[in-house]
Amino acid sequence: MAVGLDNRLLFATELILMQLLSVSSQGKKMEHKGKIWGTYVLPEYRGHGIGRKLLDEIISRSKRIEGICQVNLGVITFNEAAMKLYESYGFKSYGLEINSMKHNGTYFDEQLMTYHFYEP
Repeated sequence: MAVGLDNRLLFATELILMQLLSVSSQGKKMEHKGKIWGTYVLPEYRGHGIGRKLLDEIISRSKRIEGICQVNLGVITFNEAAMKLYESYGFKSYGLEINSMKHNGTYFDEQLMTYHFYEP
């Protein structure tokens, strides 16, 4: 696990990949947000709390990044286990991106979610 100078947190093993990226490069108006993307746990390791432990760590670390007060993510709508994990952690849905991803000619919708460290 590493914290880069540009506020990137990258976690990678053969089991999982999760990255939090500060979006401050989008300008002052957006520097309060972080984004989790590229999250994956291999099927044989699911159901053992790996995702929750990693989420605990990334939220803890992101709270220590100056200026970050919320974290956003998107989850494909058919991934009910992931949505339940994020909801149980306190993430709230704020929108739906229709046809967010395309794989092998098939489009997938993405539920947009946010977690606020402090009430806005």
